[in-house]
Amino acid sequence: MPGDILKIASDCMRLPAVIETAPPGTAIELVRQEMYIVKEEMKCGFVLELLKENTGSVLVFTRTKKGASKITQKLKKAGIAAAEIHSDLAMHERNKSLEGFKSNKYRVLIATDIAARGIDVLGIGLVINYDLPDDASNYVHRIGRTGRAGMEGRAITLATPAQGAEVKVIEGIIRQEIPVMKHAKIPDEEFACVPLIQLPKPHEAARPPKFDRHSEKKKWKNRD
Repeated sequence: MPGDILKIASDCMRLPAVIETAPPGTAIELVRQEMYIVKEEMKCGFVLELLKENTGSVLVFTRTKKGASKITQKLKKAGIAAAEIHSDLAMHERNKSLEGFKSNKYRVLIATDIAARGIDVLGIGLVINYDLPDDASNYVHRIGRTGRAGMEGRAITLATPAQGAEVKVIEGIIRQEIPVMKHAKIPDEEFACVPLIQLPKPHEAARPPKFDRHSEKKKWKNRD
């Protein structure tokens, strides 16, 4: 539950109790996490390649409603049974997309984060983070749509070379690094060899400079 909602509950309730089955940010152990560094304009083509390599139901997450609609149309043109679910759709349209996904009428469901916590479908073999979430904590909810009921799952995240800071925030929440993978469809000279912008780890960034007694003594002596 987001911290802002917990604060409202604390302000409006007397002695509220919070029960958690796992610490916040706990990633599903049965989900294999992978990351690919891909330029924005290459993402859709790469997703099509991933869909060829993976069978079964696939859930794709985007940041925007417009992005979800755009990807859905491209997948349909490629002959893939796909549907979208986001807040611009009426409730009956959302239900139609979700029920079609559950019944395997649609192999791929493209969703925004509004649906990240509401999609309870067993047997989703792959979750693709087409975009990184606006709220890093939603990463856990996204990948939690696969690897359910004791089944193994897979989560693939697509990040651009400039999103190193956002990736580090996500890794801080899940308390582990997401392995960066290479793929034959991503030329080394253009994409796979481009590293994410590296930021210092939180404990390194907060560490004060090492105190040097001799240099400090010399500085004060020169000052006098």
